[in-house]
Amino acid sequence: MSAPAADIMTTTIAVAPARKMDDYRDAMNAAGITGYELDYQTDVPEAVVGRVGGLMLLGGADVDPALYGQTPHPTTEVVPAPRDHYEIALVKAALARDLPILAICRGIQLLNVALGGTLVQDIPSDVHAHLDHKPGGEPASIGTSSRSCRSRGWRRSSTARST
Repeated sequence: MSAPAADIMTTTIAVAPARKMDDYRDAMNAAGITGYELDYQTDVPEAVVGRVGGLMLLGGADVDPALYGQTPHPTTEVVPAPRDHYEIALVKAALARDLPILAICRGIQLLNVALGGTLVQDIPSDVHAHLDHKPGGEPASIGTSSRSCRSRGWRRSSTARST
């Protein structure tokens, strides 16, 4: 017996493919979520958001600065234009249906641009007091004695890795 369409919609999310897809697949499977990996050449945004319970936008290269009225910085790595245009159309279709959106890394940047925002293309050269961000670098560790941990009631050390 198959699951009712409403159950399928709430446990299936559309995922815009990105780097490290295996990690995202594993996490979704562990959470009992089915990920539908999108193909921007064949999946129509309006149809996609009509059959899933959410949208997940992941990491990757930079959003094209032309989409927010800037010229590329020398360090900007732009993805092919169809991906940006497709994912912006997905965001707009998801918002029109009040569909939840989980945006991670580049996905957050794309969501901002889709909503009319702009981006700082190269934080080290444009922002003087910035945190260092090196994808895939050494994990950052927060000890339990830090003020931040104590204020949150954390009792053990936490580790975060930038991907």
